[in-house]
Amino acid sequence: MLKNKENLKRIQFEVEKYCPKELSVYNISYALTYNIACYYYKDFKHLLKVLLSPVLKDDYSVYKKGEKAEILFIYGSSYADRDDYFEKYKKVFSCVDSYKLIKDNKNINFKNLFGMWRVLVWLWKYRKADINSNLKKYIVFLMYDQYCKLNKIKRVVENDNSIKLGVCWCDVHLSDYLFVKYLQQKGIKTATLQHGMFDPDEYLYKLAYINSPSDYFLCWNKLTKDIADNLGCEENKYIVVGAPQFIDTDNYDNCTITNNGVFGVALSSYLDEYDNIQLLNNADEIVKKYNLKCLVRLHPSLKKEEYSKYFVNDNIIVDNEKNFELYMNKCDFLLVANSGIYFNIIKNMKPFFQYDSGKNKLYKDVKWNKYTSLDELLLLYDRYIKDYTYMEQGLIEAKALYLVNKPERILYEEFLKNFEEYNKEYDRQI
Repeated sequence: MLKNKENLKRIQFEVEKYCPKELSVYNISYALTYNIACYYYKDFKHLLKVLLSPVLKDDYSVYKKGEKAEILFIYGSSYADRDDYFEKYKKVFSCVDSYKLIKDNKNINFKNLFGMWRVLVWLWKYRKADINSNLKKYIVFLMYDQYCKLNKIKRVVENDNSIKLGVCWCDVHLSDYLFVKYLQQKGIKTATLQHGMFDPDEYLYKLAYINSPSDYFLCWNKLTKDIADNLGCEENKYIVVGAPQFIDTDNYDNCTITNNGVFGVALSSYLDEYDNIQLLNNADEIVKKYNLKCLVRLHPSLKKEEYSKYFVNDNIIVDNEKNFELYMNKCDFLLVANSGIYFNIIKNMKPFFQYDSGKNKLYKDVKWNKYTSLDELLLLYDRYIKDYTYMEQGLIEAKALYLVNKPERILYEEFLKNFEEYNKEYDRQI
């Protein structure tokens, strides 16, 4: 694990000190901050994937819609394997009539092997850096991979003088960070989307706020904006537009109650392992006490085998449905902890109970369905099956707190179609 922020700063200093001249203008130590932090959470397989990435994930495809393509979207290599993200991203594209899209196509391409001499040169350059050997390799191969991809992006941008705004999925990821910095050097405004709720008490998530280089941060709700403000981020760059996955989705005003004898457990990412274990233990007790069936939804960062010992009960099974709404509709209620799907749940007015380990302060204003122990969960569940109305009222209050009060499509359209007006306001205020 990354022991402390001081250690990270030391690594950043070493990265910048020996930075190749080809990347020196991009503030590479900050560009790599998220990746360096992630390194300490990953295994050797992830390291190997990075080492092979210049070959395995090489190329970008360019798509164009309409004639006047003033907005350039990028869907980079950092999350090219997340098709669920891209489905949400496509909803944002649909809010404008004309745009260009650069998308990692995950093709195998051996052309970059001819430039691998740079890797050897850069490794030699970093030989004196006070960084552990595997981390050096990780950093250098990442830099080379993104150097190749950045050159492809440059060729798209340099031949197009019409681009006025660049939009990325998450600008603390390396591919997006370099994309943003390059466009800014060209005098082009940039915006990043928010792809999840980021707990500021978890340093890896905190980076999404403090390390964001974009001119604008298109955020889900006022909660995100308040967190950024508390962290000392530039307030005027945060534009509340709602979550992209909610564009053109139904808005539920009432709680739909079902009694199918099935409930769900939606696990959080690998960073919340303790919470995940508690959820599964709670689920096991609920299954036994009430003779229910449990459908477990694994976070995309989790592997089933890592939690296999919790699936020995035949009534607790992993559900492989990728569409969260379809998964949710199979369940009478859900158990969750610290997860961005919180907003999907309240958007759909689905009954749920939230485990509170004490570390998650994202949803501190909602207390009606929180539990800290199995006994508290059982009391809440008994109340729920006797009187559904308190659950519905609670969900209505949560929606008012955490969701936008206008259709998401309208809010995204307002920004994307009028970003030059936002520019004037933003430039005037800073």
